[in-house]
Amino acid sequence: MQKRTKMWVGVLAGVLVLGALTGCGQEQSTEGSAKPELKVLMNYMKEDPNTYPVAKDLEEATGYSVKYYTLPQDKPEEKLNLIMASNEAYDIIITTNNLRVSWADYAKKGALLELDSLVDQYGTNMKKVMKPESFDLMRMDGKLYGIPVPKIKIGKSLNYTSMLVTRSDMLEKSGAKYPETLDEFTAMLRAMQTAGADGETIAPLCIKQAIELPGIVGAFGVPNPWNEVDGKLVNRAEDPRYLEYIKYMKSLYEEGLLDREFPVNKSATLTEKFSSGRAAIIPITYSEAGTISDALEKTSPGAELTFLDAVTGANGEKGIGTGESSLDRLVFIPKTAEHPEDAVKYMDAKLDEETFKLVAIGREGEHYTVENGEYFPISPKFFDERGSANNYLTGINEETYPQYWQTRVRKDQAVYDAYAYMSLDDERLEDAVANPALDAPVFDSDKYVKIVNQMANDYFIKVIAGEEDLESSYDEFLENWRQEGGAAISQDLNNWYQNKAK
Repeated sequence: MQKRTKMWVGVLAGVLVLGALTGCGQEQSTEGSAKPELKVLMNYMKEDPNTYPVAKDLEEATGYSVKYYTLPQDKPEEKLNLIMASNEAYDIIITTNNLRVSWADYAKKGALLELDSLVDQYGTNMKKVMKPESFDLMRMDGKLYGIPVPKIKIGKSLNYTSMLVTRSDMLEKSGAKYPETLDEFTAMLRAMQTAGADGETIAPLCIKQAIELPGIVGAFGVPNPWNEVDGKLVNRAEDPRYLEYIKYMKSLYEEGLLDREFPVNKSATLTEKFSSGRAAIIPITYSEAGTISDALEKTSPGAELTFLDAVTGANGEKGIGTGESSLDRLVFIPKTAEHPEDAVKYMDAKLDEETFKLVAIGREGEHYTVENGEYFPISPKFFDERGSANNYLTGINEETYPQYWQTRVRKDQAVYDAYAYMSLDDERLEDAVANPALDAPVFDSDKYVKIVNQMANDYFIKVIAGEEDLESSYDEFLENWRQEGGAAISQDLNNWYQNKAK
């Protein structure tokens, strides 16, 4: 870690010197002058971003010619670090929220342009259609170092990112009761052991390496990675209630109720086992519902996905955790940008009401239709020409985009039904438990997050599979977890949480 930090100090010193020599960007366009061509670095997309129809529509609507470049699909962070280190002069950089720690690192080391004055001067549309709290997510020490692309919010502010589903035919065949308690969920698993094809005995619960079951881990009082205990945020790895959950999962494994291959399962494996009747319960996101439903229809026509709501545990606890950030993407301008002023003008022009609608869903009658105020895609035109439009977003209209966005999930009825179940049913969403660490700022200790999360996941998988004994090895694991960064993360997060509560 120290070696990498020293390298960045040296590398970014060059960025700072260059920024000083150029006065934070080179020549600026003036009123009435020709608009410069902008260079934009964006997320990977399978199509060529320069020939994708959205690019042409944006050029015609804004008057800006843009040359697009993309990060690789694999290891984009490594490539972005190289780009920043080599002082390449991109005017705008768009990344996923997964690279937020890198963004913060660039900002702290002076490699990014502070945008408050430019947004105040040229960001009329931005400030009109995005909330101040969204901009706050892109601030470091009170200064704005980027433009937010918030996640959409429809109905309640909380929704589920994943849920457990079962097959309607196997539930009926097993004779099990739809579970409302943890004991009933366990009883359902036992009943489903003999509900496989031709009466085959199966391990009904099939998962991947993500071992926290939505709706089940909440029955132990730990629905989110960080949960409040006596006014303090406690990571699951340190929470005795989570250890009880791990013991429960181990008991399912030992009883043959949990697929013994779960440590090596992939998404395709879950779909195959579920559709073939070798598994009866799997976790899914709404976007996976279409693929799984199609596979199920081929093997068992008429069988449907049945979502399993949160169950109540022995102590009356219940809930499904929610997301860890309100951001979808990050947009920032490096100090080496040649046209920072025009970059902000361009991003603001994209948020003109009609231009934004054009980018998001295209043209009525060509890409979509409107029925009772709701937008429906014209297939395949919409998906051919707007399926990747989200890659071009450098901000959203927080009021209108949630409705526009639903056009995308109406491609497949199974996907839309799953999305509606997880996001639109206010009564069902009463079980959603807000993540108390939501939208915490980026701390120096965040560089350890991936390390300690992987360490914990690997350890608890071994405990469930019988390769580690929880009673004899947990204290040593926890000490290592804390030394590798867990303690530092907890301290930073709780300092923020206590100040936030004041």
